[in-house]
Amino acid sequence: MLAKLVHSIVVLLLCLLAFPIQGQTVVADSLVNALRRTDNNRVKILILNKLASTLSKSLPQESFKYAKQATELSQKIEDKYQEANAYHNLAAVYHVFGEYSKGLEYAIKGLNISEENNYDTLSIKLLDQVASFNFFLSGNDTTYGKKVLEYRFKSLKLAEKNKAYKELTQIYLNLGDFYRSKEQYDSALFYTDRSYALAQKFENVEDKGFALMNKGQIHIDQKKYLESLPFLSNAYKFLISVDNRFDAAFALQLTGIVYREKSRHDKAISLFKDALALAEPLNSKADIAEIYKQLYITEE
Repeated sequence: MLAKLVHSIVVLLLCLLAFPIQGQTVVADSLVNALRRTDNNRVKILILNKLASTLSKSLPQESFKYAKQATELSQKIEDKYQEANAYHNLAAVYHVFGEYSKGLEYAIKGLNISEENNYDTLSIKLLDQVASFNFFLSGNDTTYGKKVLEYRFKSLKLAEKNKAYKELTQIYLNLGDFYRSKEQYDSALFYTDRSYALAQKFENVEDKGFALMNKGQIHIDQKKYLESLPFLSNAYKFLISVDNRFDAAFALQLTGIVYREKSRHDKAISLFKDALALAEPLNSKADIAEIYKQLYITEE
């Protein structure tokens, strides 16, 4: 009877893992129910980590709770893969919270375990995550900036070797964002377009939203404000449709900046307030501070 129950839960998990961004509330509810029904620790860890990754950008406090439980349980039964995966999920939550140094710490913990055990697919994600935290921290310390491309291209090489298309979509996106920050817009668009093409090929709604938002931001940086609006509008629609409130808030913030630059201050203020309504429940400190800054500039 127990073996049958465990088998049923594993089958459920495999189905949910195959559709990682479809109906996050439904997925989370199904996972919570599955968690209540099993006493098998290995199945529990799978469910806890899937809950953590599913909720990281919609209910990050809940995601943090599940990731911590996954960490403790994986250590207890010495499951190194799921321990590294739990560190990846904890780092993702710290990204949402804007605590980049803490996020980097956990991403490196996960990466060390993953590389020691040759978990290539997980290492790809963790390398890219380490690169991202170095990118976020590079404004304060140039030593971080030097590590961004080192880790990013290491993850790219490993992803191409393993034909890890989901991870390649994100790596291309992040490379595009890096080159945007360096004002190398041709390279930024090249990698962003590659990311969008993969997202479209594999019908990944969330990744399409990310790529469109990056394209909108590239246009904003070049003061092509009106051209950015269709990208940002569609990015928001894609991201909110999969309950990614964190990035949807950023899409609204960018759209607010566009309307302010076109002297539509009332519209800009409305968009910034909508962005705050999404960001504040997430406790996304860096984003909340930036939105208030944009509100202050607009209301001056």
